[in-house]
Amino acid sequence: MAAVSATRAAIRNAPSGRRGTEDGDDAREYLERLGQAATIPLKKDVARLLILKDRYGADALIIAIQRALSFNALSAASVENILRQSQTPQKNLPPLRLEDERLNRIRLEEPNLADYDAILCQGVKKK
Repeated sequence: MAAVSATRAAIRNAPSGRRGTEDGDDAREYLERLGQAATIPLKKDVARLLILKDRYGADALIIAIQRALSFNALSAASVENILRQSQTPQKNLPPLRLEDERLNRIRLEEPNLADYDAILCQGVKKK
């Protein structure tokens, strides 16, 4: 169940302007039902959902999870199929693999681009 908690946190903490408590409830319900269905190991499905979040973005993942729930399609493969049919990935680069496997398991949140805008604006004012 630690994998489920990690997925919930990753989806919940992803920066976005449109997700609210309803979307978090959908993700929670999906993960609980996914755990009950258990057609393949839950850990593999959760890991795949995290990869899909990185590839397509948290908003698209939440929408795909909502559609999967409406079809009672309880697998990461179903969510991935919905994402593929609805849009193209935001990021096409494969993840960087490091020699130290512990470092490969670190998950970083998406950067806040407003911080970079503030730095850029400060540089423009000084010129």
